[in-house]
Amino acid sequence: MPTELPPPKKPIHTANDAPDIWLTRTLNWLAVIVGIGLCFYAINYGISSPPQPNSPSASVSAKR
Repeated sequence: MPTELPPPKKPIHTANDAPDIWLTRTLNWLAVIVGIGLCFYAINYGISSPPQPNSPSASVSAKR
């Protein structure tokens, strides 16, 4: 049997919520900046760098 649910109550925002919102937004932007920085690092130093003489990938490519 279908029943009617009461309408959802909207939460009341108080002044105490403001620091938490700013902290969350700051951490989100910090994560975006760190992610972009890691991508630049991988492109510039990790992926495109020539193999080092003592690295495992250098020995694999030398055997081929």
